[in-house]
Amino acid sequence: MKWFRNLAIGRKLAAGFGVMLLFIAAVGLSGYASIKHINGKLQEISRVRLPALDYLLETDRDLQQLLVAERSMIFTGTNSDEFKQLVDEYETNLTQSQQRWEKFKALPYASEEQTLMDQYDKAREEWKAIS
Repeated sequence: MKWFRNLAIGRKLAAGFGVMLLFIAAVGLSGYASIKHINGKLQEISRVRLPALDYLLETDRDLQQLLVAERSMIFTGTNSDEFKQLVDEYETNLTQSQQRWEKFKALPYASEEQTLMDQYDKAREEWKAIS
């Protein structure tokens, strides 16, 4: 440290300023890398996750409407116009739910999600046989 005491005040200030610039550059680079990482995650959310949630919610809504039509058919005469309308609603919602589910499955997903999707597909086929 003796060599540092022998430096002129201008050189001491320049050395301190240089160290501060290095710290500022390190903080700036770290911030830039973090922003790039966050931006990548936001892009994934807007490109994949939000559409996936939208398809799942629409599929759920279609299935709920399908169940309402199915349950209403129980209390309606099979020869009535209302029964025919309920059958049409049932079939429309069944088709829509399958189409939206297929759109959901077409999006990129994690390997853990594949197991859940397979379980749903199996349960859906069992339910369709009963329904």
